[in-house]
Amino acid sequence: MGSKEYTLQHVEEMLSKLKAMPELDKSKRRVSKQEAVGLLSGEIQRMQERGYTINDIAEVLHDMGLEITASTLKNCLARLKKTKATPQKASLVKTEVKLREAPQKQNGSFRVRPDREDL
Repeated sequence: MGSKEYTLQHVEEMLSKLKAMPELDKSKRRVSKQEAVGLLSGEIQRMQERGYTINDIAEVLHDMGLEITASTLKNCLARLKKTKATPQKASLVKTEVKLREAPQKQNGSFRVRPDREDL
């Protein structure tokens, strides 16, 4: 398949048309099973605290129209927990790397010397 090039004018026209498009009703946006479970996760957790099992919750959700099995629900919840924990770890690692890579400033004429025994 060959590459097709576009004029800058054509791209600017597309940009203008995209910007002019109206906002869609967010309540009608389609979501995946994973996203649906994410949106429901708070209530799912509260149901578990009230004694419901994953099987019970999956059955209720299935009856409400969400085609999900207990194992899929369990996997979705596990992925959500994992993704919530990951950003914290990542930011800690980034901070640690920045600290290691930061140049060591030497203010004035102070020099670090080893401890002396005659203190």
